[in-house]
Amino acid sequence: TWGFSSRTQTFKLGKIEMRELEMKSMREKALMQRMREEIQVVRREMEQCKAALEGEREKLAMEKEGLEKEKQKMTDLKAKHTDIIELNVGGRRFATTRATLCAQPETLLAAMFSGRWESSVQRDESG
Repeated sequence: TWGFSSRTQTFKLGKIEMRELEMKSMREKALMQRMREEIQVVRREMEQCKAALEGEREKLAMEKEGLEKEKQKMTDLKAKHTDIIELNVGGRRFATTRATLCAQPETLLAAMFSGRWESSVQRDESG
């Protein structure tokens, strides 16, 4: 109130203040509703992300299992870096260690003689 002596004036100001409070309350309710809706949207997005991550986790688990099986196969081959490898290159025979052939990791020779593809390497009649 403005402190006027007239009761009518005080009543009118009280109505105005009440109307302002009601409008403020309505704005706050609308804001709260928008916030609730935004929270729901974020929750749905989080659930979608969670589902996608679960799918990725399952794919990674399957890949890991496959790699573990491949690792076991490699272990079973017993391919050692100290193995002597005999190569027939154009009819000439060369002997070297597996470690020498695998010295440069990103090369074709390293890939062929790492032991990973041991069963698929072409061999001549002497092995």
